[in-house]
Parts: sequence; structure tokens; C-alpha cells
Amino acid sequence: MIPPIKSPKRVMSPTLEKKPFFSAVLRDITASCDSIVKLSVKVTGEPKPAVSWSKDGKAISQGGKYELFEDQCSAHLEIYESEVSDSGVYKCTATNSSGAVSTSCTVTVQAPKSSAMISEEVLRKEMIHEEIRSSVTEVKSSEIQKSVREGQSLTLRANIHGASNIKWILNGQQLANSEQYRYGVSGSDQTLTIRCVTQREQGIITCQAQTEQGLVRCQFNTDVTPKSSEAPHFLVQPRSQNVDQGQNVMFTCEIAGDPSPEVEWLKDNTIICVTPNIKLSRSKNSYTLEICEATVADSGKYTIKARNQFGQCSATSSLNVLSTPPKIEALPQHVSAEPGKSLSVAGMFSGDPAPSVQWVRSGRTLPNGDERFHVDNAADLSTLMISAVKEDDAGAYTLRLSNELGSDSATVNVHIRSM
Repeated sequence: MIPPIKSPKRVMSPTLEKKPFFSAVLRDITASCDSIVKLSVKVTGEPKPAVSWSKDGKAISQGGKYELFEDQCSAHLEIYESEVSDSGVYKCTATNSSGAVSTSCTVTVQAPKSSAMISEEVLRKEMIHEEIRSSVTEVKSSEIQKSVREGQSLTLRANIHGASNIKWILNGQQLANSEQYRYGVSGSDQTLTIRCVTQREQGIITCQAQTEQGLVRCQFNTDVTPKSSEAPHFLVQPRSQNVDQGQNVMFTCEIAGDPSPEVEWLKDNTIICVTPNIKLSRSKNSYTLEICEATVADSGKYTIKARNQFGQCSATSSLNVLSTPPKIEALPQHVSAEPGKSLSVAGMFSGDPAPSVQWVRSGRTLPNGDERFHVDNAADLSTLMISAVKEDDAGAYTLRLSNELGSDSATVNVHIRSM
């Protein structure tokens, strides 16, 4: 007896690991105040790299004015309602088990300019020098009533050539060089940066310097407007949904608040992270959670929380992803074969959860111990194979499906042709 020939064992090729690589890197960008700053990269690697962002060495997380999202091989960072304080060095780092790479760029946010050259509520006064015979020369800029928002940073610039013995004076009181009041020089400009403006800074701020012409003063008149405050609240709440499996789902809401609130999404009280099938996005006051090709596992309670220093709000909606009973989508009614040949019958089906599959003949489940019969099941296809067909293999064969939602069956008639 000739022993059967065994098929060679299939050898799986190992997955090749690749260090992350940026095919599109960050570029320096200049933007104006209140615009949306968009940074994007393209990165590849195996396994898929994890992407992180930082500004001036400090990690950036989702929420507030920052929007982080990924699509395919791209990663994006968007900065909403940009301010001069958003200027800095931004870095994107991609990491996987084979290593890590980074790309950086410089973001410069420019403030609107006026005759006083306002930059992030920054006032600039050009000095007009007058030379008189007196040993003291005083030059006062025209007083411009300018509102500066409380809580912002403020930089004053006085253009004084050959200045020495610099003093900055607030309402008659000299300001010491400190963390709150930072003296500086930029070219021929004498600068004073106030880290965080309060009502105390309202009034007259003077830059006083000694020059060859004498004592020179540059005066600034500042009006500090109170910082607005508004706890987050919903303009539009997300709605509960019932969808079929495989459909895309979008939860959308609108939230107002000042300052702009930090927002997070949760599923069944667990924070949601961006994944290949879950996207988080923001456009002004509109926030969106998108689920691509939803499955039963995506069913649950979805909550969005928003908070700032003045309060918080939250809203919860539910998602119910509907499963389907089993159904035979395609099965031939009749097939035929010659004795001694092989015969295959394939049936396509659907159902969620995945149904159990049986081939039955004359009340017996196949293969029923007969080595000539073989059943091969895939995700949505079941194939009955009969080798060395005999005449008594003719008859009705039934494909049966079942899950907790129901069952389905269909019959194919097998004919054996006479030689």
C-alpha cells in the first residue's frame, strides 16, 4: 500500500519590524492671532508607531485649544484661538519597538498691529527725540487708551537710542526686575514684559532712561479690562443612536465657555483614546466623536465632559449596535458529479454573532466519521467537500445556521451522473 503524500508544512514569514520614518516633516510656520495653527506629519513604521507632541519640551495632550488626531499614515496637531504665547518649538515624536524619531518646527504667532504696534496685547511706542538746551529732555508719547485683557501677558517697547540707567515706573512706583516684571532689550528697544496682567497694572506705565540728550521718558496709558468668565454649558447635546453593525456613528455636540473648556470623551466611564476606528475632532464650539464601522462591542454609554476654572458640564448618550440573525445568502439548489470524482458545495451566509454551521444528510451531521467528507468554515462561507464520489452519495444535503437571534437552513440536491 502506497502511503499518502503529505503536503509540506506552511511556513509563516516573520513580520519585519521597521523603525519609524517621517515622509513629511514639520516646517516652520508663522500665523496671526486668533487663527487656527495646523501642524501635520506623515509617518510610517512597523509596528505602527505611537505619536506624541510637545511644545518647548512639555507634552501636549488632547483638550482645550489643542486638537490631536490621526488618519491613515498622517498625524495632526491643531491649535485653536492661537495667541502670541503659543509661539515656540513644537516637536512630534514617533515611537515603536524598533526605535523613535522626532521632527521639530518653530511656530511664530504674530499679534495684530496698530500705530502702537500691538502684539498679544503688546504696546509699542516709537520715541520722538527732542534736543533742548536743558540738561533734562522729556518725551511723552501721545496717550492712547488701549484695553488689555486681564490674565494676558503684556510687552511694552520703547525705542530709545543710547539708553542707560533704565527704569520702568507704574503709577509713580518703580518696578523691580522680577518674574512678573521682566526687563529686556531688543535692538534699540527697551522692553518690559508683564507675565500676567491684573487690575494693578491699570494706569500710567513709564519707561525712563538716561541718554546723551538727557533724561528721556516714554509713557504708556493702559486700561485693563476684566477677564471674562463663563462656565461650560451645552448649546447642543449629543443624541442616543441605534445603528446596524458596520455603520459609521457620529456623536456631535456644541459647548460654550470662556475660557475655552478642556474636553474629554468617555465610554462606560473609561476615557476614550484615538484609535484607527475612533476619531475625535473639534471645530470652534463643535465637538465630534466618530466611530468607523461600529461593532456590537462599541455599544454602551458615551459621555462628554467639559471643564474650565469656572465650572464643568457633562452629557451622556447611548449607542446600541444591532446584531443580525443568521441568513444563508447563497447556496446552489442542484449540483452533479461523476463517480470517483471530487465534489464541492459552497454556501455563503451572514449573522452576528457568528452563527454555528452544520451540514446534515438524512438526519446525520457530516462528516459523521467518513473521511471522504470534509467541512471547511470561514467567516461567511461554508464548504462541503466529498472526495471519490459514490452513487449512493446522491441525495439532499442541508446547510443549517443558528445563533441566539435565530436560525436558517437551505438544501442542495446532489446528483451522481452514470458512467
